[in-house]
Amino acid sequence: MFKTGTVSPILKKGKVFYEVENYRGITVTLVIGKVFEYIILDKANLMKSGQSPLQFGLSPNMAALILSEACSEISGKQTIFVTTLDSQKAFDVVSHEILMDRLYHYGLNLNLWNIIEELYSGVTSTVKWKGETSTGFDIHQGVRQGGVLSTHLYKAYKNELLLDLQKRNLGFHIGNNYVGRPTCADDIVLLSLNREEMQEMLNIVDNYSKEHRFNIHSQKSNVIIKTGNKRKDPEDSDAFKMGNNDLNCSDRTTHLGLTRSTKDETRINVDDRISSARRTLYSLRKTGVHGSNGLNPKSSYRIYQSYVLPRLVYGLETLHVNSKEMALLSIFHLDILRKLQSLPKSTACAPVYLLLGALPLNAEIHKRQLNFLFGVLNSNNETIISLAMRQYMSGRSTSFFTKTAEILEIMEKLTRSAINEHWTNKLRLECEEKSTLQNLAISNLGISVTHPVWATVSSSVSDIRKTITKSRMLTGTYLLQAHRHRFYQAEVDPICSNCRTETEDLCHVLTTCPLYMNIRMALYTPIKNFILSIISETKWATHFSNRDAICTLIVDCQNFANLDIIPNNPEILGKIENMSRIYCYEIHKK
Repeated sequence: MFKTGTVSPILKKGKVFYEVENYRGITVTLVIGKVFEYIILDKANLMKSGQSPLQFGLSPNMAALILSEACSEISGKQTIFVTTLDSQKAFDVVSHEILMDRLYHYGLNLNLWNIIEELYSGVTSTVKWKGETSTGFDIHQGVRQGGVLSTHLYKAYKNELLLDLQKRNLGFHIGNNYVGRPTCADDIVLLSLNREEMQEMLNIVDNYSKEHRFNIHSQKSNVIIKTGNKRKDPEDSDAFKMGNNDLNCSDRTTHLGLTRSTKDETRINVDDRISSARRTLYSLRKTGVHGSNGLNPKSSYRIYQSYVLPRLVYGLETLHVNSKEMALLSIFHLDILRKLQSLPKSTACAPVYLLLGALPLNAEIHKRQLNFLFGVLNSNNETIISLAMRQYMSGRSTSFFTKTAEILEIMEKLTRSAINEHWTNKLRLECEEKSTLQNLAISNLGISVTHPVWATVSSSVSDIRKTITKSRMLTGTYLLQAHRHRFYQAEVDPICSNCRTETEDLCHVLTTCPLYMNIRMALYTPIKNFILSIISETKWATHFSNRDAICTLIVDCQNFANLDIIPNNPEILGKIENMSRIYCYEIHKK
C-alpha cells in the first residue's frame, strides 16, 4: 500500500488537450506512507557528510540570493555568464540503481538503506481519469512524486555533479567564496567570468547527464551575459554547446520564478509581481474580496494577506529594489487597501493603513528580508555564512546584507513589535499633519489593531455599506459643499443648500441642519440617553455642551474614552459605534 499511488493527469497551461505530452501527472499517495517517510528521514540523516554547500533543495531563496550577489559584484567592463539549465522531467527519470549506489556510497545506515531500497522495489501506479481508475502498472525509474524523501534523494542523485565542478574550481568566486553553481533541486545555475570556463562546465554537465540517464532541455536552457556597464550591450553573444545542441544567448531567463535579465532586471520582476497579484485578486472577486457589497474589509484584508500579498512580494527580498520600483509596489498595495474599504483616492495614506492595521508595502518587504536574514544566519551552511560576512564587510550598496544591516539600524530589534511600533509612530505623525482627520482618535491607531469602525461591523452587506459612509466621515473624505467650495470657489457656494443658514460641513450636517431634525430625534437621542446612563448629567453638560464635541463623539467616540469621560470599555464603545454608524448612514441617505 505504501508503494502505490494514483495519478491524475492535469493539462498544462496553454496546451492543447489532445496530446499526451501536454499533461502533468499529479500523484496521490497514502498519508500514512508519508508519515513513515518522515520517520525514515528523521533517522536516516541523508548525506550527513559530503552534501554540496551550494545545493538548496528546500531553500530556493538561498540560491536566488547567491545569484543576485554574484551579479551585484560585476562592475565596469566586467562580464558574467549566467546559464540556467532545465532538466527534462528531472524527478521522473532518476535511475533507482544509481540512486541506491549513491546512498550506499554516502554511508547511509545499512538497515535504513534496505528500507529505502524496498520502498523503491515493485512500485506501482494507477491512472484516474473521468472517475475511472486504470489497472496498476510498474514504475522502474524516478523518485516518488509528493514523497517526503523525494527531494532529499534527488539531491543525493545530483550531488556528485556539483562536487565535481567545485573540485575543478570551475565557476565564479565572490572573494574567497566559491559560488559557481547555486542549485535548488533540478534548477541548476552556472556562473563564470570566462567563456571558455563556462563551456567546460557545460561539457561536464553534459557528460554527467549521459552517465546518469537524464537530459538537459536545450530549448528551455538559456545563457545571459550581464555587463558591469548597464547601458552597454555585451559584445560576446556566440552560442554555447550542450553536447550536440546549441544554447543560444538571450537577454533574459527565468530562475526559481524570478526573471534574470541583462537590463532592468528588478523593474521586470516588479511588473511581473504586480501583474501576478492583480490576477490573483481578480480571481478572488467572486468570494467577496472587493469594496462595496463585498465582505467585511477586515476579512477581505486577511484574505489579501494570505493569497495576494505573497505573490506581490515573492522573491523581492533577494533583489535590489530601488525607490522608483518600491513606489510602484506601494501604489498598487495602497490602492487595493483603499478599494477594500471603498475609500476614495483622495483619502490620506496613513488612515488607509491604520483603519485596517495594515503595514505599508516597504515594511512588508523589510519583514521578509529580516526573516530571510535569520534563515541565512541559522542555516549552519559555512559557505553562505562566510559569504554573508564578506558582503556585509564590503558595504556594497546593492548587496542584500548591506540593505538588511540598514533595516536593522532603523528597527533596532529583530522583533515584529519593534517594526509595528516604528510604523505606528510614523503613520500617526502623518495623521496629525492632516487637518481632515481632526475627529479621528489618532493615539488609538496602530499596526495589527483594527479600528472599531471596522472591528465592530458584521459581515452583512448592509452593515458594511453603512460603515463605508462612516469611514469616509472619519477620514475627512465625505464630500460636502465646504469641500467642493475649496476646489471650485467661483462656481460652488459653501452654504448648506437645504437650510441656507451656514457652511455645510460635517459638524453642520450631523448636529444642526434642521432638515435632519427627525433623524436626530429618532437616532441621536438614544445615543445621548445611553451615555447618560453610564456618566453623570454634570459630566455630559461639561464635556458635550457644544456641537463640535457632539460631532467628534458621533464620528469617533474613542476620543472621549482616552480622556476618561466615557469608560474605555470595548462593549460600551462598540455599542456607541454601532448606534452612530446607523445615525450617520440615515443622514447620508436623507
